[in-house]
Amino acid sequence: MPTAEPNTGGPSKRELQRAASVRRIVTAAEDLLSESDRFSEISVEQVIARAQISRSTFYSYFDDLGHLLRVVGQGVVGEVVQSARRWMDLDGA
Repeated sequence: MPTAEPNTGGPSKRELQRAASVRRIVTAAEDLLSESDRFSEISVEQVIARAQISRSTFYSYFDDLGHLLRVVGQGVVGEVVQSARRWMDLDGA
């Protein structure tokens, strides 16, 4: 009788796949945004082609392009905050 693998506390295979898919979608959107003058010029079709995923995969993780833009924006804000913290730490040293 097969036994279940012990949980090592790390992410499951499904969680790793989900993170990789979201990362590919976000990276594709960031690339397209850097190549475009306006967000309105970007389509779901362009994102899924660039990320090499299916339409259903896109909609498994994002409601629409607006949702994707919010996630991209949150990542940018997070990077700015991290940079500011590093800058403040260096300034106080």
